[in-house]
Amino acid sequence: MTISLENERTPRVGDRRWPVSYSEVSDIRLPPIEAHRPIVECQFRRQAIVAFESGWAVSVLWGSLTFSDNHDHFYVDDVVFTDEPECVEVGILWRDEGLIGDPYGYVAAHALNVLLITVSQWPSADVPGVRVVPFLR
Repeated sequence: MTISLENERTPRVGDRRWPVSYSEVSDIRLPPIEAHRPIVECQFRRQAIVAFESGWAVSVLWGSLTFSDNHDHFYVDDVVFTDEPECVEVGILWRDEGLIGDPYGYVAAHALNVLLITVSQWPSADVPGVRVVPFLR
């Protein structure tokens, strides 16, 4: 099962599609780092944020150097970037406060679906003083 951003509004996790409030797909080309390496480096950024009416949101990242299948892309030779990884980096967001707790790394597609379903059911009243989110298994 893989994760992809079919278009800017609909990420796909396996066969399931989720509505997106924000997405970014960008490729940044950088000049060669060293003179003896005349290749142009390219860093990719992929992000989708799925927001829920309760104020909770889930940020999904799978760009270069993220804790996803693309972690080694950019600074390790011969690592190919994938737009449809099997594991991604995930963060839980709360309204204007941003990231709550630490992000989860290398989250598989089936666990991401479970997390999205779980967060979609969290009531907004649970927030005051809470800084802990459920552990993913």
